Amino acid sequence: MNQATIPVVNSFNEWDPLEEVIVGRLDGAVIPPWHVTVKATMPQRHWDMFRTYGGQLFPRELIDAGERELGELVHILEAEGVTVRRPDAVNYTQGYATPDWQS
Repeated sequence: MNQATIPVVNSFNEWDPLEEVIVGRLDGAVIPPWHVTVKATMPQRHWDMFRTYGGQLFPRELIDAGERELGELVHILEAEGVTVRRPDAVNYTQGYATPDWQS
C-alpha cells in the first residue's frame, strides 16, 4: 500500500497504544424506529419509549448528558496523548436506505 492509499485512521493490531480515535456526536440523535433488532438489543423497560417515540429526536436533556460524558471521554483520551477526531454534525432525521432496508 502506498502512502496515498492508507486510511487516515486504521488499526494493525489490538495491543499497541491507542494513537488516534474518532468520537462521535449526539447532536440531532434520533430514537430508532421500533424494529425486531431494537427489541433484541434494548432492555424491556425502554421498549415503550422506542415504540412511541421512534423516529423522533432524543430529549434534549439526554443529549446534553451524553455530550458531557463524551466530552469527558475526549478530555481523558487527549490527556493520554491520543489524537481525537470529531465528525461534523449530521441530520439524523433524514432517511437513509439501500435496496434491502431503510432507516
